[in-house]
Amino acid sequence: MALVTITEAAKLVLRSRRTLYRDIDKGRLSKSVAHDGATVIDTSELLRVYGVLYKEDRAAQQASGNSPIDEFEELVETWEHPQLPLPKGRANDHATSADHVQLHILEEKIKSLEHVLALESTLRKVKDEVTNELRARLEDKERVIKILENKVLLLDYNEPPEKYFPKKPKGLFARLFNMK
Repeated sequence: MALVTITEAAKLVLRSRRTLYRDIDKGRLSKSVAHDGATVIDTSELLRVYGVLYKEDRAAQQASGNSPIDEFEELVETWEHPQLPLPKGRANDHATSADHVQLHILEEKIKSLEHVLALESTLRKVKDEVTNELRARLEDKERVIKILENKVLLLDYNEPPEKYFPKKPKGLFARLFNMK
């Protein structure tokens, strides 16, 4: 695959350069150094980490507006590291104070936790349904086993059948002609 600079890589995956550097620092994305000393990334690495590469013209269209995920990551990073400059387009925004950024982050965390709770509730319902179905199957199997045990007991009984089913007395013709 081809080697691209950080700027070109950011355009190909529709992420900010800061996000790419963060992923390199965390070890998610590997980089190389070109013969001229520039930092380059193999496009196969971009595919491995981000999944999809976008064409340059589409990347240029979307470069004007960051994705919500990148915007959120930039807000989190701004809040965690206040010495970093504010994201582009937000320097004069009165809502970028530390309290507002923290509030936005907490709101996002609450939304994600509510989503997790909804998923857990759904999983709990499915688990209960499966448990009830398995219990019903187990009861049916136990009932069949008891029926089979009773039938086996009847078959294993070694008494002569005449005791349970006595012979009928011979009729008049059978006695006259010695028939069985």
